[in-house]
Amino acid sequence: MVDASYYATLEIAPHASLDEVKAAYHGAAKRYHPDLFPDSERDRRQLKMMKINEAYMRIVADRMPREMAAAQTAGPDGAGRESTAGVSAAEIRNALAHPRDPAYTHYKLGFVFYTRGCTQLYRKDPKIVRRQLAELKTYNYYVLDLALQALLSFERAYNYFLVVVEQYPDSIWVTDARNKLRRIQRFNAIYQRICDNTSRSLAARQAGTA
Repeated sequence: MVDASYYATLEIAPHASLDEVKAAYHGAAKRYHPDLFPDSERDRRQLKMMKINEAYMRIVADRMPREMAAAQTAGPDGAGRESTAGVSAAEIRNALAHPRDPAYTHYKLGFVFYTRGCTQLYRKDPKIVRRQLAELKTYNYYVLDLALQALLSFERAYNYFLVVVEQYPDSIWVTDARNKLRRIQRFNAIYQRICDNTSRSLAARQAGTA
């Protein structure tokens, strides 16, 4: 069962139909796309777009027929999903509560989650994964789940890097933090393309079964 907060992000009720979910996603993407805002706001607007992409992918993955999900979760090579050790909430609280250098602490946490996202996304051949993500033409639960796992880590990383850029502009870490923000923004553009392709694939599937 998907958390109600994902429906709230798309501003729809939990009992909304899949067509309503798709319409809400595309409407939100048009309203909140970072390119619609001044340069000074775009970095922060990227976070909103990440949450919109995440909400849509979560809901669609949950609505997918369970038998199809079970068949595809193993992935194209038959290997199950790998677990990736994360950073505990206690470790994060401790790091932020006793920082020797606040800019470095936020940068380091951002780097940890950024690396984790890259590891999750590219645990297989990076070229194959990039092609699967960028050229996703059919609804593939494995690819969608892979993208979603990485997106969660990139979203956390983005938050920490953004703190460095906005609150510590004179820090020696700000240049690399800004570069990481730009890279994550490029990933987010791929996620939006995945959402768009997923919508088209689901529409074609519904038309074929109508």
